[in-house]
Amino acid sequence: MIEDVTTMDMNGRVTIPAKVRKEMGLKKGQMFKVEVVDGAIRLVPVKVTVCPD
Repeated sequence: MIEDVTTMDMNGRVTIPAKVRKEMGLKKGQMFKVEVVDGAIRLVPVKVTVCPD
């Protein structure tokens, strides 16, 4: 388990710490599903699939 502390800026943005991004293989532009579960905020990476025309 990786744990760290981060802050939210005045625009509501939260930075995911580098060690977490590296462990999860997250890249710029990654999309997340945001859930509130038992009083905790949960970010779940989602994969976007492009359908061919």
